[in-house]
Amino acid sequence: MELHITFNGPRDLSGQIYQQVRAAVLEGRLRAGEPLPPSRELAERLQIARNTVLVAYDRLAGEGFVTGKVGAGTFVSTAIPQQPSDRADSAAGLLQPRAVWEAIPDPPNLAAVDPPFDFRPGLPDARLFPYETWRRLVSRELRATAVRTGAYGDPAGPPGCAPRSPGMSASHAGFAPTQPTSSSPTACSRPST
Repeated sequence: MELHITFNGPRDLSGQIYQQVRAAVLEGRLRAGEPLPPSRELAERLQIARNTVLVAYDRLAGEGFVTGKVGAGTFVSTAIPQQPSDRADSAAGLLQPRAVWEAIPDPPNLAAVDPPFDFRPGLPDARLFPYETWRRLVSRELRATAVRTGAYGDPAGPPGCAPRSPGMSASHAGFAPTQPTSSSPTACSRPST
């Protein structure tokens, strides 16, 4: 029998081949033992890549609709898989859980209960936070006298800080203390290497 494949758009060509061959097998247009066209020939006729046909044939073989014989070709299977619509509505053939699983009660709904302890990781106990102390400190720091104008403060630091010694500078930046001279009382120099 001649196999006719028509494409509905350029997408999923192997899926379209699969569906049409599968439908032909299930409807009886392709009978058990009947050969399918070779993948090269079908690909050439449809003007598509051979791998596209091979993917469809592999899927059909995986589901038991066709069988392949090395050197002989691909044939419609003699044992066509039973379709869900052909099955009886009884659950006799379906896999059923053991009765022991029915005896186990469902777990309790923990979202409906407020537990006395919350042991979830990463969540601190909010009841232990000192809200009253926090409110008092934030309130004190945000008063108009504490905020002042909202501008940046003195770069030398707040007025109560101890003054730096003459001749001292930031040693972490590679500077070393020097002796003040009459021309520059706070001069610094780089250490010699």
